[in-house]
Amino acid sequence: MGKISTSLVKTSFSKNNINTYKLSILCGVDSLSYCISSPSNEVLVLKKFDLYKNLTLDNEAVIAASFEEIWEEDALLSLAFTNIHISFVRPHYTLIPSKLYQSANKASYLKPLKSDSNNSELYQANDLTGIAAKLIFSLPQAAVTFFESKYPQGVQYYNSFAPLINSIEKEMGGLVGKHVWLNIHPNVLQIVFFDGKELIFSNQFPFETEKDFLYYVMLVYSQFKLNPEETPLHISGQLVRESAIFKNLYRYIRNISFMNISDNYQLNTHLTEHPSYFYFDLLAI
Repeated sequence: MGKISTSLVKTSFSKNNINTYKLSILCGVDSLSYCISSPSNEVLVLKKFDLYKNLTLDNEAVIAASFEEIWEEDALLSLAFTNIHISFVRPHYTLIPSKLYQSANKASYLKPLKSDSNNSELYQANDLTGIAAKLIFSLPQAAVTFFESKYPQGVQYYNSFAPLINSIEKEMGGLVGKHVWLNIHPNVLQIVFFDGKELIFSNQFPFETEKDFLYYVMLVYSQFKLNPEETPLHISGQLVRESAIFKNLYRYIRNISFMNISDNYQLNTHLTEHPSYFYFDLLAI
């Protein structure tokens, strides 16, 4: 299965209120996280499982084994939730303006990005509400089959970029000018660039070393002629100030901040082992 690296369960959580709670699940590459929140956005349960094997979403055997073991181990996940949001960190997605989007063409929108055609994939579209666009992505049939066996109703699927972009767009409502945003998973870097309320760029990069990481960030600054002395960089996800990656970033980019989690989530961060910005993409779902 994997080991629990984070576990928060508040005393205000009650199984009697399951029909009012929202279950949010983030399927990463090497981990699976979930949170249970109340109608007032109080985070009642937050758990993260570090997987012993990377979750290769194109490998049906890995999907079935990884998910099944977690659900067998954690009884809370098998409760009768009716409001379930499930997000996947997936490499292939594309954005289409809402006025040009046609539901029947979802597969063809992704075709230029994929070298192979997988008939077992399901194609989905998420709304990017603030920028009048659709995010098109695919999911493996095995993952959908698993989740539908656990939750017969109320499931909504996302590519992790969709809630991430929507949440960043809301953050930009209180900012002006150009801002770069990083969300970080182990060996996966997600980059979003906004100029005011306009989304200019988003992409996801695999990285192995600190040099890889720095290269992709500085490539965005160079490509869009951003001044690293002036253009702010915002960080969420699994990175700490003491890391070598952060120290290297700060050599080139002086205006760096870590994301603040909205007070609306009522997350008691002193109960967790990690800073609250570690969970920004999970709470955004």
